[in-house]
Amino acid sequence: MKQVILAGTLALTCIACATRSWAVAPECIDARQPLDEVRESDSADTSQAPREVVHTDPPRLINEVEFRRAMRREYPPDLRALGIGGTTLVHALISEEGCVAAELVRRSSSSAAQDSAALRIVRVARFAPAQNRDQTVALWIEMPINFVAR
Repeated sequence: MKQVILAGTLALTCIACATRSWAVAPECIDARQPLDEVRESDSADTSQAPREVVHTDPPRLINEVEFRRAMRREYPPDLRALGIGGTTLVHALISEEGCVAAELVRRSSSSAAQDSAALRIVRVARFAPAQNRDQTVALWIEMPINFVAR
């Protein structure tokens, strides 16, 4: 997948149709307990695997400010200090309520610490859920989490 960079905005890709949406809107509060890390190589529940979902409007990130704070907060400090960056590609199931219901590492950054941080970051995200005409639908999206040492 070609990565899209749009000056300071997170690009999300709907897995089913490759529709991109960009984020804007207010912050939300994450009240969920952290989930256990799920990796592609683990025996994940295949019923939760990404599949096509018919929709007319993709999900839209609504807490970009909190999401970006989480990206800064979760960047492994030892890797940042060494100038080590990378990209973890995460698949996330966005529920009908707009929460991340499941997530898994689709492509590793080659750093277990960055992959683990990427999953924690994705759990912070809140969305205006996807719509299929007048129905709210759950679907999987692709989220590249880029760690860039500055």
